[in-house]
Amino acid sequence: MKLPICPKCNRQFTWREVNKDTSFLLWRPKLECRNCEGVFKLTIRSYVLASVVRILPVLVLAVLMNYEQLSKFPALLIFLLLLGFIIYMEPYLAKIKT
Repeated sequence: MKLPICPKCNRQFTWREVNKDTSFLLWRPKLECRNCEGVFKLTIRSYVLASVVRILPVLVLAVLMNYEQLSKFPALLIFLLLLGFIIYMEPYLAKIKT
């Protein structure tokens, strides 16, 4: 998995740029190249995948909280670890239209 590359100037986006530009998924996010100032939309597949991946930790937490034999602390710990992993990995899932 790699971070997206700008089709105009062939510069690889940084993790921070992709994370910042895709942080609000209500509208289809756009990646802005800081080098050539090009604006690129995410592919539909990346957009849907990022939306589903963001919902995953909440669903896992809901299932774990309803599990009778597991106390609340391990459930919260699993939730936080999964959330941290997803926040770190999400920019690598972004693909842009060329």
